[in-house]
Amino acid sequence: MVDLSKPHRIIGEAARSFESLLSPSDARLFEKTTLADVQEAALTIQRAQADRKSLRNIARLAGLFIALPAFAAVLQPLCPEPACLNFLWAPIGLSLHVSLILNESTNCEIADGYASALDQLIYAYQQIAEHLPLFDRLTPLLLQDEGTQSMIAHVYGDILEFHYCAYRLLRQNSWKVLFDATWKNFALRFNGILERLGKSRDVLAAGVDSIAVLADETFRQEVLDRMTRLETERDTLQLRNVLTWLNGTRLDEDQESVLQNRSIARQQGTCEWILENPNLRSWLDPEDNRPLLLLHGKPGSGKTTIAAFLIENGPWPANSTLLYFLCPDESPRPGFSADSQILQCLIAQLLTKNRALVPYLHDRLTSSSQSMMTLLSELLRATGSAFLIIDGLDQCEPESHASILAKLAGLWSLKESSSPDRALVKVLVCSRSTVEIYSKLGKFPGISLSDETKSISEDIAIFVKKTLAPLHDLDCADVVEEMEQMVVAQADGVFLWAKLAVAQLLSQHTVKGLHAAWAKLPPGLSELYTVILHRLQDCDEQQKRHINHVLGLLVVAYRPLKVWEVCDAMLLQDGQLPLNSETNLLHDIIDMCKPFVEKGNHQTIRLVHGSAKDYLLTELNGSCIQLQQAHINITQACIRCLTTCHPFTKSEISPESQKQIVKGDYDFVFYAYEYWIYHLRESFRSHTSAASKDLADVRKTICHMVFDMLKAMNQSRLDKAFLDNVEALKDRLNTRGSNLEDILRPILRPLANQTLFLPRGFDPVPHPGSQRSSSILDIAFTNFQNAFEELYEAGSSFDPSRLGIAVTDLDSFKTRYSPTPYLCRYCECDAGAVGFTSAPEREEHELFHRGFFGCTEPACDFRVLKFASWIDLRRHVENYHGDKDAPSQTSHAKGKRPRHGSLLPLSTTKGKAGELRTRDPTHELLRESEVGTLARIFRSCVRLLKSMVTILRESQAPPHLLEGKLMRALNTLQLWGNAYQVDEGYLDKLLCKSTELRTTTATLLAGIGSILSSRLLGSLFQTEKNRLAAIESSRIQSALDDARHIAEDYQWLHDDDELADERANAGGDSNSPRAEEVEAVADGLCDYSLELMQMNDLFDSPFLHEKVSNKTSALPLAESTKSLLRHSDATTGTILKAPSVLEASPPLSSSVEVIKSSETLNIGRVQKEGRSALHDLKGPQKILSFTSYCYGMISGKVLVLSGSPLSVSDLVFVPPDRLYQTPEGDQWASFEEQVANVCASLVEYHGVSLQISVRNDNGKDGSSEKTSTPKKTPRHQKDIIANIIIYGPPALCESVGDYLSAAGFFLQHPTHCNQDVQYLNPHVLGFGEDNLQFTSELFPGEPQDETELDKNPLSNF
Repeated sequence: MVDLSKPHRIIGEAARSFESLLSPSDARLFEKTTLADVQEAALTIQRAQADRKSLRNIARLAGLFIALPAFAAVLQPLCPEPACLNFLWAPIGLSLHVSLILNESTNCEIADGYASALDQLIYAYQQIAEHLPLFDRLTPLLLQDEGTQSMIAHVYGDILEFHYCAYRLLRQNSWKVLFDATWKNFALRFNGILERLGKSRDVLAAGVDSIAVLADETFRQEVLDRMTRLETERDTLQLRNVLTWLNGTRLDEDQESVLQNRSIARQQGTCEWILENPNLRSWLDPEDNRPLLLLHGKPGSGKTTIAAFLIENGPWPANSTLLYFLCPDESPRPGFSADSQILQCLIAQLLTKNRALVPYLHDRLTSSSQSMMTLLSELLRATGSAFLIIDGLDQCEPESHASILAKLAGLWSLKESSSPDRALVKVLVCSRSTVEIYSKLGKFPGISLSDETKSISEDIAIFVKKTLAPLHDLDCADVVEEMEQMVVAQADGVFLWAKLAVAQLLSQHTVKGLHAAWAKLPPGLSELYTVILHRLQDCDEQQKRHINHVLGLLVVAYRPLKVWEVCDAMLLQDGQLPLNSETNLLHDIIDMCKPFVEKGNHQTIRLVHGSAKDYLLTELNGSCIQLQQAHINITQACIRCLTTCHPFTKSEISPESQKQIVKGDYDFVFYAYEYWIYHLRESFRSHTSAASKDLADVRKTICHMVFDMLKAMNQSRLDKAFLDNVEALKDRLNTRGSNLEDILRPILRPLANQTLFLPRGFDPVPHPGSQRSSSILDIAFTNFQNAFEELYEAGSSFDPSRLGIAVTDLDSFKTRYSPTPYLCRYCECDAGAVGFTSAPEREEHELFHRGFFGCTEPACDFRVLKFASWIDLRRHVENYHGDKDAPSQTSHAKGKRPRHGSLLPLSTTKGKAGELRTRDPTHELLRESEVGTLARIFRSCVRLLKSMVTILRESQAPPHLLEGKLMRALNTLQLWGNAYQVDEGYLDKLLCKSTELRTTTATLLAGIGSILSSRLLGSLFQTEKNRLAAIESSRIQSALDDARHIAEDYQWLHDDDELADERANAGGDSNSPRAEEVEAVADGLCDYSLELMQMNDLFDSPFLHEKVSNKTSALPLAESTKSLLRHSDATTGTILKAPSVLEASPPLSSSVEVIKSSETLNIGRVQKEGRSALHDLKGPQKILSFTSYCYGMISGKVLVLSGSPLSVSDLVFVPPDRLYQTPEGDQWASFEEQVANVCASLVEYHGVSLQISVRNDNGKDGSSEKTSTPKKTPRHQKDIIANIIIYGPPALCESVGDYLSAAGFFLQHPTHCNQDVQYLNPHVLGFGEDNLQFTSELFPGEPQDETELDKNPLSNF
């Protein structure tokens, strides 16, 4: 008897899993649905679509309708329940049933959105039918085999897995909006389902045996494991990309931390009364139409504690989502607006709680930043039901209240929207009842804590009884109970008053002291603050000054300060330098400030409540803290601290400096480096119409301190020009009428680039082509942090005695920063104070900060080669990951890019047997007028990487800076799909720095086959690529060796002279073996270039067709190409140089004017003889020298025309070996040629180099001359605009200016120059017709001054 237990189990588990997802109504519908019903529904839809003239080819379901009856026939004996069969076809009817409803809709947008989803589902059903086994061909004997039955059961499970995912998509909220993004994510698992179905089909077709069954089981498990792993990686990467777009500030984790602190502070058994409040219960009822509830009360009455209690214990309706924002007590972070922070926080929480929304948001984000409010509204519609708690609205900046309230109104109005996807959104606002807030929200139901005095008093009684328990040791229980009752009564519902009163009572040790302390406690929170403050200041002057310093620090600090940071800051404010064991303050000084301050997590301290900060800054109460003076004090402390860091400007840290780190003398450096510039800005902010003389003197002192700090920092670098500049500015401080801000601005402008989330000490390359040079402070802090972490990681082999410290000192240092010594290296992050337990944990966190976006496609090389901006990732996905077989797109349509998601050679495809075959390129045609343009683009791209590596190798920049710039260069070349030129000797030095770079290098070396996809080399390189792709990073060196051996096999690809000698030695015999090899390689290059041009959507001219098909015409092409195939000697270490140009010249007229003003430029005319009349521009490549001066920049010149986007990047311009000639009358190409010729002529000067910054623009012809028949730029093309920066020795300044003046080119300020290059008189660099305005980002709120610039000396030439 056949054992059916295994197939019964497989089928039963699949059916139960699917049935558990169904709603009761759908479950009843599926029980009654037959295959005939589904077929009839399909015919009904087809007729309805025909009437609407919108047929979607539903006939594609015919194959599935034929296969399902045969499958049902063999499956029926194995089904434990008859209803299992219906699950095969009933879900198909669901999509058709929804279609029947939506086709009746008059909303075209809804119908069109559904049509796309229907196409995707029908196409998927069609693929399933194609992969199903041919069940009608199975013999009765085979059907009795247990292995066959198990396979049939597995096929059933695979189909139900697809139905499970499809049903979940169709039944989610706003499914029409989310379908495309979610379906794209499902494609990975769907491919796994098809793979398993195909395997079962093959096994059943070949005949089943026990080995095949076992292999199929193993295969299925491997596919499932692989799909699960890839889905997990993709989901993690998508979430990381989205959170990076949200600024990567761990907003949701920050809120969890605030919630945890509030929950710990709450006494067990309190706040429970709020759950019985009728207004709250009505608000929690989904059927109640009131969208907002206002919880308001006096400061310190427990609003935040109640909000935290509701978040953790509220009876939230089922299938609803809870989102919250708890306002922190610290000062607002610089650069953050409260409304945007609230929206970002809500979106981040929503994504972490509902991961199904991540794909949708991942596809919706753009660099233009769609409105946060719009995104949150769309996500909430998809969620369906959401409850929001916004606490501390009154603590946000007053100017942001109106904006926040307007956005909240937009959220709760989602239920009233006319959209079919209305969302139930309810908001609970916890706030003090300010006039503005109450005027907007007073019309909504509310909970006034002033009316809940009884309930709050009961909570206060629980808290007081628990807290005063230690006083029972005084053996006066009756007195303590009396005190408890008096505290509760006098608190009058203000929890904070009770907390502060209890703290005063706990400081007493006798019954008499208790009565005396109680007698001094006044009613009212402000009055109690006054009593506490007077008690704190009833001490000597030094202690009083220390207390005021502590309170001032906590009022203006931008993040929570640790105990030792506060102590060091106090000493630095008093000017006590250097910090050492003799000057260190005891941490007991913090206890003197209690109960105004309290300790928090991770050794941080904070004010007891937000109202304490308000009290300290209130002038009516004497204003013991002057806000601007507090900023001045901490600014001076920060500058003094940073001044002591000058030893860290050197790469080698002295033992004395290491000793000071261990001793804690640099504990305040972390805060000072991050926030000093913001405190400096507040110190110079004008709060009154006229600043006092004392304030002016203090500001002048700060200016002197800044100059002394920078002078000390740069002393070790021997930068004489900078030091002289500092001294000159210091002299101006004593000039009457001088503006201090104007004096500081030139010095602080480079340092003020520490904008939000700029990583400390290394170049994040946030956007392609952008440049940020590391300041001296960046270098010092990077060296300090490295030394700090090395000391923390010091093991047992480390001898502390060589630093002059004891083992106990080192242990104390590690204990002080344990367990989280690894601080986030990005500014404005809370983890810059809290830290991480290990370096890998910090690396994982910092991925959320970095501006690197990875492709989520599993097979794409850009999972490792990340993009520097979101728009680059979007462009990559649109260009290379559009499904060419998708039913909604046209395959190989004219003007569309071919799919390309890896480094496979573009001119090769897979044959049936897996063999490589070359596509016939003769049908791929190219417009004649675009050959020269694309050749120049191609040449620039393939030269980029070698130039970049050469520059970086010769400059002495830090390794992290080199890595960032190199990654940017690799990204640019990968986007173009062009050749890669890498100096592997130099890369070897970088590989140990980054795992990401190691993987990148392996991918690039494996992609050498893409460079020369010729008949001669294609097969060899492709085989090598497949092998290298399987090598893990631990074996990267063997991959490098293999790639080098490949290059050595083709050393005959040498420079021009050797090729010429070889041809000469052959006696000009074009049939010599060497000549045949050269021609074969050139032939392959022609094929590859055709593929490149195909990628640029240029198909419609017979010109290149003739070049390829005609051997005679192809020979000059090889002649012009072979000189660019070289292999350098062993000293350079270059492994292989790819083809860099494809030159092909159209027939020239008898006389072509290449440049309009040819007589002036002395370039000459191109006569019938062709290129010989032009200057010979061959010669050594000009490498950008960092000792050169900058003459200026030529801005906004149209360089080339491109058919596809080119990422912005920095290129070192190399003069072309041949200038491409243009046909007469082609004014566009003439103008473009003029720019190229001027650049080529400039670099003929010895020592002159160019740096060209390229960007895309949809502008028209950049020529300044008007023609009667202007050439129209095709819609799909974009102008490539260049900013050309000119470098060279000062001696050539006059002659270069002469030449540019004659050519009509104007110089302007080199805003895109590399900051490491010394400028020649930058303050007098002139411009064309417009003047550049210098604006101040450092001193906001002041008018922008227009700097009067001298006339450009170059304009005289």
